[in-house]
This record gives sequence, structure tokens and C-alpha cells, in this order.
Amino acid sequence: MSTPIDSQATVWTDDPAGASAMFRFSPNAKPVEIREPAWWSRLDAPGGCRGFAVADLLPGWPGPAGLGGFVARSGVSQYRVLRDLLAEGADLGRPLVLVAGAGDNFEGQRGRAWSALEGNLHLSLALPCRLTAGPEALALTALPAVAVQQTLAHLGPGKEGPRPGIKWANDVLLGSRKVAGVLTYARTRDGEINAVVYGIGVNVATVPDLPPSTFSPGATSLARDWGPGRVPLAEVCRQLLTQLVRWYGTLHDEGSARVVEAYRAASSLTGLRVGIWPAETPDAIDPAEVPPHREGVVRGIGSDLSLELEGQADKVRSGRLAILTQPG
Repeated sequence: MSTPIDSQATVWTDDPAGASAMFRFSPNAKPVEIREPAWWSRLDAPGGCRGFAVADLLPGWPGPAGLGGFVARSGVSQYRVLRDLLAEGADLGRPLVLVAGAGDNFEGQRGRAWSALEGNLHLSLALPCRLTAGPEALALTALPAVAVQQTLAHLGPGKEGPRPGIKWANDVLLGSRKVAGVLTYARTRDGEINAVVYGIGVNVATVPDLPPSTFSPGATSLARDWGPGRVPLAEVCRQLLTQLVRWYGTLHDEGSARVVEAYRAASSLTGLRVGIWPAETPDAIDPAEVPPHREGVVRGIGSDLSLELEGQADKVRSGRLAILTQPG
């Protein structure tokens, strides 16, 4: 008897060797005999694709088996592709995991375009869900940063290298430099969140050419800080998917409190002096000419994920943050 297609995880790819290394199937396996999915054509891959059965695409996922896509080089933002699918009303009955080996025109914070470099992780993930559009929605935005921080804490060398921490609101640092960033999009209908998309980039092998700015002291990679080849790309991907499923289950089963607490505990800002500018502030500003509208030493992160500054009653709930004093 053949296995029903919707009960097995399937990865579609234009690069079986690259996909097999990432998702642990034999590159010599016989492709599944079904047509490529409609969403594949949106990924701007250079050629056709084949589908392969995968034993465990999303480790620990309790629902219907997911679908995956691995593109050796994509010319579009896979995160944007998933956002568009949800905005168009796609019925997301199964998770959809997209990974790009490299690519152009990817999407960062505030819609900034950037190039995805080979050797780094470029992961976009769409998940079905049923959550009330309240505190759980706030925890949804914290969840991917927590999953990345926990992944790096699990894989890292401990005290031998810089430790991972979260920079409010959605960057992950090693020491004082950015190693990962996350994006979140949730689809809400009738007061309920029924699907979410995460876009996650982790600098594993290569440091992107991002000049330091007021809001970012520069980038780093796991290879630079922990040693080349110490943490394989595929292991980062698998551990991150495991952590995303773990925290996603925690949010659904227990509510938002544990996710928010993990985010607060992972904050790398406590005790540092920071400045806050309006959210629309461009990267290229001179703090001497355009001073922050809020400034102070971080006391902590509130239960609502707001930033608490010493001696200031009003919490910071939005804006662009710059670290004004680096940890000694």
C-alpha cells in the first residue's frame, strides 16, 4: 500500500545534494511521483524541481506532515512569498518550510533588501495556528528570537566564545555584534490568528558586508566567533526548527507567559545605556545632530515586551534602539 501524500513530509528542490544535506534524505532517493506545488514557481528558482520524501522535516511537530522547499539560489524573498500566499487567503493546513542556499532581493527589517550569502541560514516558515489576537500575538513576535537564541545557546561553545543574547526588539547578538535577525507576520481573521510566517537569517559561515551604523555596531558569524566549521549549517537549521516547534507548542499549550519570560531572560541590554529614535529613522544619522528622543540605562524588559529605563516611569514600546555604551 502506498503512503498517502498528505501524511508524509516532502521537500521540493532544484538541488537534491544541497537539500539532502539540510533535511537528511538520500540524494539518490527516488523522487515522489507528484507534480510540483503551485508555490514553487514563485521562488524564482533557475530550473525545475523534484520532490523527495523526508522522514522528519519539523522535529516534534504534532500535526499534519509539512512541506518544504530548498532553492540553491533564489531571486526573491521567500518570506515575502509566504506572506503573499497568506494575504491571498491560502488555506494553510500544513506547515511550509522554505530554505534558500543563497539569493538576492531578500527582505529585512522595514522592507530593506539584502543578499543571502552561501553558507548562512535563510529560513522562512509558515505555520497554521489558532490563537486569540491578544497577549499570544505579542508572544508570537518574541518566539522566533527566543528560538534562535536558544538554538545558539545549545550549539555554542559555552564560556569559550561570545554568548547569544536578544537585542530589543528582534535581533540576536553574539557579544555586541548581530548574528541573526527575525521577521514575523500573522494573519488574523475574526479576532483569531490562524497562520503565522517567520523569516529568519543566521550568519553561520559568512559575515555579511554590512557597514556599522548608529543602530547596529556591525555583524558577525558563528564561524568568526566560534571557529570555522564548528557548527554545521544543517545542524543550525535542524536545531532551530526543533526550537521553533518547541516554543510554538508551549505558546499554544500554556499561553504566552513562558515565551515572554524566555525573551526577557535572554535580553542582552540590561545595564547598558541606550538611545531610542522614532521607528522611521534612517540608518545614516549622526546622533550628535539627531539626538534620541529617549535615552537611559536599561533596567529590564517588561511583561509586555516594553523596554524599561532606570528612573523613567514611561516604558518604551516602539522605536529604533542604539546601544550608546558597549559592555565592558
